[in-house]
Amino acid sequence: MKQRPRIYYTESQKTLVWDRWQKGESLEKIANLFERHHSSAQRIFSETGGIRPVKQQSLKIGFITGGTRRNIKRNYDSIIHANNCCSTGSFTFNHQS
Repeated sequence: MKQRPRIYYTESQKTLVWDRWQKGESLEKIANLFERHHSSAQRIFSETGGIRPVKQQSLKIGFITGGTRRNIKRNYDSIIHANNCCSTGSFTFNHQS
């Protein structure tokens, strides 16, 4: 019996395997979809310890709200002000209790 070359599953194929597995199909039936033995499909589950991976979502650029943007700017401005005062020696620290 000749060894088959290793199969590299695409994301859509992995999703299909996970969906079928959650519906209760056996590894043998799932692997037959790809004309493979059950150990080939088992590799998908063993890579994540049997826990379905969470779908990764990309962060949208420009997602910062106006309030968050103001807080960032306020903090940035206070850091710049503190740095300028420290370099000129005019910075005083008032401790309030």
